[in-house]
Amino acid sequence: MAAGGFFAIAGRAHPFLGSIVAPTVSVDAAHAPLSVSPLGPFRPNPFQSATELSFRLDVADRVSIHVFDLAGREVATPLDRERFAAGEHRVMLRARLPAAGVYLCRLTTSTLDLTRRLVFLP
Repeated sequence: MAAGGFFAIAGRAHPFLGSIVAPTVSVDAAHAPLSVSPLGPFRPNPFQSATELSFRLDVADRVSIHVFDLAGREVATPLDRERFAAGEHRVMLRARLPAAGVYLCRLTTSTLDLTRRLVFLP
């Protein structure tokens, strides 16, 4: 685009000096961001007896899932360094939690460390 021109804010034209250039970004495959989060939502959430967690691994890895109360105390470990192949996975969590409330569920692998909020209503 040539230097100078007009842009609109709230339906009114405003002059500007300069030019608009479409930025070009290149990212090599090893550092490309994921298109979606590798950790999906809990379904259902809130839950009473069980909830399903979905996650995606780009390579085979060991997976741990730990559940913490809001004071930071670990209250459950549904998975502890269990081996999963690359791909999409679903895990049913039937954690016995001490009381109704909000908990934090942390999924860790050698390359991921992700946390989601979980609501338990017994």
